[in-house]
Amino acid sequence: MRINEVLDLKSHLYRKHGITLNQKKNIKPLLEAIHSIALQQSVINLHQRLL
Repeated sequence: MRINEVLDLKSHLYRKHGITLNQKKNIKPLLEAIHSIALQQSVINLHQRLL
């Protein structure tokens, strides 16, 4: 999930369901998880190329 997709999800939840996401409480941990997953995948890709 990219940052733009997170923002689209935030907008969708507010428009359709009236749910607001707090940037510090809800979005920041999600983005940190996304960055962590991307970093893990990069390490896997690099490892595969070196073999």
